[in-house]
Amino acid sequence: MLLSVKGMGQSANISISGNTSYTYNGLPQFDLLSTNISVTGGCTQSSLPTYLYSGSDFIGNSYNSSTAPTNAGNYQIIASAIFSCGTVSSNTISFTIGKATPTITVTPGTYTYNGSAQGPGVTETNTGGSTSVPTFSYVGTSGTTYGPLTTKPTNAGSYQVTASVITDANYLAASSSATSFTIGKATPTITVTPGTY
Repeated sequence: MLLSVKGMGQSANISISGNTSYTYNGLPQFDLLSTNISVTGGCTQSSLPTYLYSGSDFIGNSYNSSTAPTNAGNYQIIASAIFSCGTVSSNTISFTIGKATPTITVTPGTYTYNGSAQGPGVTETNTGGSTSVPTFSYVGTSGTTYGPLTTKPTNAGSYQVTASVITDANYLAASSSATSFTIGKATPTITVTPGTY
């Protein structure tokens, strides 16, 4: 689509093209593929094109800027320029920055039976950029009977944990792979208290 201004046999036209689908990566995104300007009848261009982005992210925050948006959401871009025969705006391109899928990883520590629940949790989990607080599912493996439960195990044995996050402003819901960890047996302290013989 070309938009133009005309007067006294003069006219100016601007058309833009660009990609319309992106995935959130933490950086401003829009690939402007072309800006085509044509003039007739002696109309001359007085300014470089300017570009305005508008729209909103997926949690409802509106966006209006000359800088391409960063957050996942639905947006539009329009170009405009000043000519001797008037100001002209281009066609509007709608585009979407989709939510990314985070990579969730759990890095277990070393655990030894101490009578308390233990195992990897929030501190040992990388949510891959997601701001959601992870939840956990623990299950016994290799002959250890446990769960699946959302509470950490207590007894010595072999376990797996899966961490999950819900969707947030820029990331989809995702889960880690089932990650193995063990609670080792403790070494007891044996004491002898002699009597009187």
